[in-house]
Amino acid sequence: MIRLKIVTLTGLVLIPALIMLGVTACSGGTSSTTQTSSMAAVTTTMSVPAPSPTTFAVSQLAATSTTMGMSKPKTGFTTTSTVVNSLKTSASTVTITGYITTEDDYAMKLGADTAGMINMKVMAMSGLGITTQKADGSWEFYYFNGNFSSGDSINGKWAFNGTAAQLDAWNIVLSIAANTPKAPVPATVTGILKGDTNTNPGNDADGLYFPVLTVSSIVQK
Repeated sequence: MIRLKIVTLTGLVLIPALIMLGVTACSGGTSSTTQTSSMAAVTTTMSVPAPSPTTFAVSQLAATSTTMGMSKPKTGFTTTSTVVNSLKTSASTVTITGYITTEDDYAMKLGADTAGMINMKVMAMSGLGITTQKADGSWEFYYFNGNFSSGDSINGKWAFNGTAAQLDAWNIVLSIAANTPKAPVPATVTGILKGDTNTNPGNDADGLYFPVLTVSSIVQK
């Protein structure tokens, strides 16, 4: 009987102890859950969605185009890396009627530009030539033969130093720019296409190649 009482008493002592351990374990579990929730809350609060680079870049480009007054590209212009015009080579003399202009103008989708704009260092460095409009409304560009103006300065001032037909065309541009700088430069050009091509060598080079017309005469219209 005495041993049974001891066992009973021992059992009574152990049961509360186990209950306390269970409470402690539960309490620890609750504490762990509470900490996890707090971390989740902190993570949610500190999470900031990353901005979309694509959207930002497009917005910036659109803003730049609007500020600079750039217009949508016109149709009828070739934009491949190598341009093949309808008159690529010719064993005989050809005559082209159109506008004296520069490669920069053509690359900017302009069939013709004003004499005042052509009369600029960066324009001349891209090379002078003639644009002509075909029956379907599209435009073509042909370089004039001769060395392009290099952009070198003489006595601290830039001076055109192109040669051959490049110089002849430049002189016509200057004569119009002096009196009516906002007028285009219409002309009829006669020459031979020998199969040579050239490209804009300036700082704004675009990789476009155009046939070179070896000019025998340029007549201002």
